[in-house]
Amino acid sequence: MSRQEPHGSQGSQITFKVAKEKANPKVTHNQGACTWCKSKRRKCDGKYPVCSLCENAGVECTIKDATTGRVIPRNYIEQLEKKVAELQRSAGTPTKNNSTEAPRRRDLEMEVGYITLGAGSESVGYIGDSSAYSIARAITSTIDYYSNPAKNSSTPEDIQRELDQIPFVKPSLGMAYNYLSAYYDNVQTQYPFMDWQTVTRWFSEVMQEDSSEPAPLFFIYMICAIGSQIYNTNTAKLYTRMYYNKSLESIGYLLETTTLETVQVYLMLSVFSQKMPDASSIWQTTGLAIRTSVILGLHREPYRKNKEDKSQLRYWIFWSAYGLERINGCVLGRPFCISDIDIDVSLPEPPEPTVAMHVIKIRRIQSHICSFIYRPVRLINSDEDVDTTRRDIVLELNEWMSTFPHKQHSSSMFETEYWREITYHNSMLLLLRPVVLEVAQMKGRVNDNKLEWFKAFTHSASSICHNYKGLHSRGKLVYTWLGMHCVFVSGLSFLYCAWIDATNCLKLLDNNPVLYDTINASSSILHVFAERFTTAVVFRDTFDRVVRCVMSLINKNSPQMVSMSSTGIKEYLGYQLTTQPNPELEMHELWDFLDTTGDKFLKDIFNDMEGELKYI
Repeated sequence: MSRQEPHGSQGSQITFKVAKEKANPKVTHNQGACTWCKSKRRKCDGKYPVCSLCENAGVECTIKDATTGRVIPRNYIEQLEKKVAELQRSAGTPTKNNSTEAPRRRDLEMEVGYITLGAGSESVGYIGDSSAYSIARAITSTIDYYSNPAKNSSTPEDIQRELDQIPFVKPSLGMAYNYLSAYYDNVQTQYPFMDWQTVTRWFSEVMQEDSSEPAPLFFIYMICAIGSQIYNTNTAKLYTRMYYNKSLESIGYLLETTTLETVQVYLMLSVFSQKMPDASSIWQTTGLAIRTSVILGLHREPYRKNKEDKSQLRYWIFWSAYGLERINGCVLGRPFCISDIDIDVSLPEPPEPTVAMHVIKIRRIQSHICSFIYRPVRLINSDEDVDTTRRDIVLELNEWMSTFPHKQHSSSMFETEYWREITYHNSMLLLLRPVVLEVAQMKGRVNDNKLEWFKAFTHSASSICHNYKGLHSRGKLVYTWLGMHCVFVSGLSFLYCAWIDATNCLKLLDNNPVLYDTINASSSILHVFAERFTTAVVFRDTFDRVVRCVMSLINKNSPQMVSMSSTGIKEYLGYQLTTQPNPELEMHELWDFLDTTGDKFLKDIFNDMEGELKYI
C-alpha cells in the first residue's frame, strides 16, 4: 500500500508498507484461546506469541490468567524474564516505583530548568515565576501526566490497578503499524514536523532491531502512545500509559541541548496533551516549542540556506509549532508567544496542495482575526473601516475553503469536507463575536448591516454542530479536548443567538426547525464526549441546562423548571436528558473553568443569561 508523504521534508512519495509480524516457528506454546478470539467466538489456534487471528486483525493477543483473573499478554512470562535479565545486568539500578517517582520528577524539573536557563547564559541564583525552571515544573505535569490520580478520574479503578501492575510490553509489529498509520493520518497530515523517512527508519530500528538509541525510542513510543489515543478503545487505553512512560525514559538526553529535535520533542508532548481529556499543559508545551524555535532562529528566513530538504524540515517544524500554538491561544483566549510581525520565514513549498499547508494558512488568518478583534487597543476606530476589514477577512476565508484539498474517501477527519466546514465556520464565529454582543445591546434597534452579520454568525454556529454530528455518524470523529470545546462553544453561541432573537423580537428563529435540529446535534455530540471524558460532563450538563432556559423563554413560559416535553424538542432528541441534583455545584464548576480562560465572549454570555439560569 503506497501513501503520499505530506511533505514533511522530502516532498517525495514514500512507500508505507503495512507488514505483518512473523510468528516464531520455533516456539509452539499453546495456552488456549485468547480473549479476543473468545469475544469474537472464533477458533483460536493458540500460536505463540500471537495467534493467527490476532496477528491478522492487528490487535494485542492476550489471555486470562487462571490464578489472578487478570488479562495479560500471551508472552507475559517471557516479558518478565527479559525484565529480570535487564535488572540483573543493571545491578544497583532501582526499579521504577512510587518511592522513586518524585525524585525522578524533581531531577527532570531541574534538568529542563537549568538547561533552559543555560541557554540565556544566566548564572543560577534566584529562580522566579517567570523563569524556565517554573515552566519546567509546569511541563512535568504533562511529562508525568499519569502520576496525578485526579487526572485519571476517567479511567476505572480496576484499569488503573491493571496498568500499575503490567510491565512494559512491546506492541506486536502489526499493532505498531496500526499506531503508526493512525498517527500519520491524524497528526502528520496536519502537522508534519517529523521527517517521515526518518520516522519509518526509526520504526524499523525500534520494532524490528531493538534499538537503544534515545531519539528513536522516544519518538516511536510517543507515536505509539498517540496512535493508541486515536484508537480510543478500552484496550488501547491500557497501552497508552505504557508507551508514554517508555518514551519518557529517553527524554532527558534529547533535552540536554537546544536543537531541532528539542522542538520536535515539545511538539510531540503537545500533540499527546491535546488528545487527553483536559489537554493539561498544552499551553506550556506549545509555548516551549515556539520559544525554542525562536532561540534557534526558525522564525527568521536564513541568510544562507542549507540543503533543500533540511531547510524544508525547519520550515515545517516552525510552522507546525505556530499552528498548534495559535489554535490553543485562540481557544483559551490567551496572548500569542510571538507576533506575526516578528516572523519572516518562508512557508514550506510542497509540490502540490496539502492539508498541512491549509492548516498553516487558516492559523495565520485566525491570528489576524485575534489581532484585529481582540487586542486591548483597537487598531481601527471607524465603523466603516472595521466593516471593510471584516469583509476582507471573510473573502480570505472563502478563498481558503474553496481551495481546501478535501477527499471524498478520506482516511482521517482532517481530510474531510466536514472538517473544512467546521474550521471555516469556527473562524467566522471568532470574527463575528463582537457583532453579536452589539446586537444584544441594541434591544431590537438593529440596523440591516448588523442584522446580516448576526444571521451569518447564527448560521456558522449551527453549521459547526451539524458537521460534528456528520463526522460522528461516519465514524471519523477524533475525541479531543479541542473538539469538545468547539462543540460546546458553538452550541452555546447558537443558544445565545436564539436568546437574543427572542428577547429582541427579531423573529429569525420563530418556528424554525433549524433551532431544534441544532440543539439536537450539539447535545448529542456533547453526550458522546461525556461518555468518554469525565471532564466533558460539566459542559454537557451546562448546555442542557441552558437549553431548558432558552426554550422556556421562547415558549413564553415562566422561568421555572421546564420539562423537555413542554418545550417541544423532546421528539427531536435521540437520548434521555439527565436532570441535575445539584445545579449550584454545576455552575460553580463552570465558572471555575471560565476563570481559567481568557475567552471574554463566554463570560459575557453567562453574565447576560445568569439571571435566568438560576431559575432553571
